[in-house]
Amino acid sequence: MTENGQQSNGFSFDRFKLWPNQRLLMDDDEIVHLTPRVFDLLEMLVKNSGQVVTKDDLLSTVWAGRTVEEGNINRTISTLRKHLGVQISGTDFIETVPSVGYRFLPQTSILEPEQRSPVKKRSFATGHPRPKTVALILLLLTACIAIAAFGWLRLSRQVSDPTAKNVLIRLTTSELDERNPTFTTDGRVRFFRDASYAMNADGSDVRRDESIANLSIGFWAPDGTKVMFYKQGDTKTAYLANADGSGEVKLPFTFGNCQWSAGGKRFLFQNGVKRMDGGVDSNIYVYDLETGSIDAIVDSPFFDGDPSFAPDEGSILFVSDRDGNLEIYSKDLTTGEIRRLTDDPAHDAFPSYSPDGTQILFSSARDKDDRDIFIMNADGTGVRQIVDLDSNESVGNAAWSRDGTKILLLSDASGTDNVYVMNIEPFEPRPLFPENSDQMRSIIPIPGKDAYVAAIQMQAENVEFWTLDSSGHKEVNIASTNILQAPNISPDGSNLAFAARIEGNSEVFTVAIGGEPTNISNHPNADAAPAWSPDGRRLVFASNRGDNRAANGLFIMNSDGTEQRQLYFANSFATDPKFSPDGSRIFFSDDKIGGKIGNFELFSINAETGTDEQRLTFRRRYDVLPTISPDSKHIAFVSGNGNSNSEIYLANIDGSGVIRLTRDASEDTNPIFSLDGKTILFSSNRSGHWAAYYITLP
Repeated sequence: MTENGQQSNGFSFDRFKLWPNQRLLMDDDEIVHLTPRVFDLLEMLVKNSGQVVTKDDLLSTVWAGRTVEEGNINRTISTLRKHLGVQISGTDFIETVPSVGYRFLPQTSILEPEQRSPVKKRSFATGHPRPKTVALILLLLTACIAIAAFGWLRLSRQVSDPTAKNVLIRLTTSELDERNPTFTTDGRVRFFRDASYAMNADGSDVRRDESIANLSIGFWAPDGTKVMFYKQGDTKTAYLANADGSGEVKLPFTFGNCQWSAGGKRFLFQNGVKRMDGGVDSNIYVYDLETGSIDAIVDSPFFDGDPSFAPDEGSILFVSDRDGNLEIYSKDLTTGEIRRLTDDPAHDAFPSYSPDGTQILFSSARDKDDRDIFIMNADGTGVRQIVDLDSNESVGNAAWSRDGTKILLLSDASGTDNVYVMNIEPFEPRPLFPENSDQMRSIIPIPGKDAYVAAIQMQAENVEFWTLDSSGHKEVNIASTNILQAPNISPDGSNLAFAARIEGNSEVFTVAIGGEPTNISNHPNADAAPAWSPDGRRLVFASNRGDNRAANGLFIMNSDGTEQRQLYFANSFATDPKFSPDGSRIFFSDDKIGGKIGNFELFSINAETGTDEQRLTFRRRYDVLPTISPDSKHIAFVSGNGNSNSEIYLANIDGSGVIRLTRDASEDTNPIFSLDGKTILFSSNRSGHWAAYYITLP
């Protein structure tokens, strides 16, 4: 990708220096040896730092002249990530933009040729170690859990698959009661028995933590670098130390139920004294590690306890008897507003937000005398029971795995409280066509028919569009494309709109079922992601037409390709446009918030003028591929963290009330509402191949 023998500038990012002309990557003063393909990929990303580099761009440059599968790109990206590790700040270098491509995150500076410094050679790439990805941790966990599953006698249903959803899998078999199970940064599990212990995610290799002398029970920061703890035989003095025991200091307080903030800078804890009437006056405090200050967050004459932070640290959850019964409350730490979230005669305990903040897990003795586990939306609505056994099950305030696909819990099914794990998915998806083995990348119901259009990946970048009957059997081969992107079907079910590459350029096509595809955009710039208007007369699409080809705007045209005009442009990457069912607004995703820092949000605009812009999501994640319910009350979309773990979310049409519908380490993508709006269809590779699934909406 560079010409040898010529002087050229280099690039500096984080701790690395890249010299394309010399085919040289340096990590500080050491050479990182990359294969030619990996080097070309890095060069492409660095030269477009901060911009989205689409898979089409990579295929036409890094893989120019070769026919390759999407998996080649994914594997090369994975190899490059391993060489680079993580930035000094601990964040990734490369973000995955679901269904689009990749973005290089670090700030990049130009280096003059004379700035090149001497290097030391090394025989292999060492780089800074990259933490194990969630996918690898989950793969190891699910493979190992099978061993533990054989020994468990009291399941909510029979476990035949260690990856089964919503089933308890036993990890420990001690005759001593255990408590406070939490996941470590490397995917292991910590818990307290007669002292603090740690074990592998499958329950093997249980070892007492001896990193700190006389450690009794410890609470480690999310990054594992610090620990709050008590020592053996002393419950009146609390300590803070580094994870290796160095820097030990006594704390000016003692604590009961507690939790670290996500950033590891604050410590939330409960502390109380007995009242004259035998009750407990318990309040909630926060300790700031940097300033040493202790502030009361909830201070009342009632019992307030079981505190936990929201992921963004802007609010907390807690339990209180201020209204006569132990209920769950939230408090906004900015406004001070306290909201009651539950209202049930049973005692609710240990609420905790899911890692994305959209749902709350808690324990309760509702409906009977034993404790069970429940989940609800962040506003207290949509309560669902996820464990219903005759034994007592409970969760702590740090039960979630980091990706939100697993929870740790305690159960006394064996007579003592032991540690269990669950692959949690409250809205458990079902296969739409259990017998179909095609690589189904998207599924769309055909209006007016009990049939579907499926995008089936055949090989490499070849995707064929087929009509399927109600059982999933292929009927008509409509067309094919070389872009892994879902098509859009016209309101009357007679035509498809899709994108395909011609001579390296992406164009918008339409095709009648049984007809021949027609290129209707026919423009030298890249046009993609077309969607029909409700009356079938127009199409909205994304394109990089304009001076900045790294930026996408939204355009609109008649269904025959005439009267093409720009509707919206923000010098950013707008994509995935969809009309509302009444045709008045267009919903789309865009990365303009924060200056292209790896954050896609959802927006809507007036469909005629492109004005009256409304932002719908407010999260540092990839929120993409919106689809609108037939009654215009809800929006479903895909959200991911940039590491190939995309999930399906649901929100009100204004973006409020966001909840996560799928919880799996695989990729869930391309959601669409059923014609009656009662289910959401989507594609996922959770079974080992791409298949169609459905979720019955709450």
